[in-house]
Amino acid sequence: MGVAAMSMVIALTVAWFSALSPADISVRLNSVQFGGRFGESSGQSSKHSLMVVATCAFANNGARSGQIDMLALRFDSQDDSTQWLYTPYVVVDDARLVPQLIPSAIKSRFSPVVLPGKQTATYTYMFFTDDTTLLAPHKFKVSLFSWMPDQVTPTEQEVRTLDLKELYVAFLKQSTSAGGDFLSVGFEETAHQLQSLRQTK
Repeated sequence: MGVAAMSMVIALTVAWFSALSPADISVRLNSVQFGGRFGESSGQSSKHSLMVVATCAFANNGARSGQIDMLALRFDSQDDSTQWLYTPYVVVDDARLVPQLIPSAIKSRFSPVVLPGKQTATYTYMFFTDDTTLLAPHKFKVSLFSWMPDQVTPTEQEVRTLDLKELYVAFLKQSTSAGGDFLSVGFEETAHQLQSLRQTK
């Protein structure tokens, strides 16, 4: 291949990645908090309707603008057939997210995320579910899904592991009204990353 041809290939490659490549949006789940209103207790569990507050980081790795129309969080128990499905309802200011002042933390209703090429954005959403089920300890596989315009089958963006321990469940059961505290639960993958930094003496 001659020098001129090689230069043309390089120029086309640079043009592709800088201006021509289609949108390629990834979404990462940074944190999860639980809160909500609970109903009558049943044995060691309580019927509940939890809301989830989650921070999502968007990155468009393509050159052209792209759009995410919808998100969903699915919690699949690794212990039994329990499954929770959540969709975003509002955008919130997590710095002002105090249970007693939730309305003041709401920025807007959820809307499609439009992201120019090579740009990033971070939003904190309040996710709701229509399901009411029993609250009990579970180790969940948490999957984050996204839909672009005209996309029928969602893209599974990320899978994390969350251990809703008995201690956490007890805390949530005590939060019997919408004015109760939020509970932040870390992902096991993050805990393992931090654990790897500890030096063995």
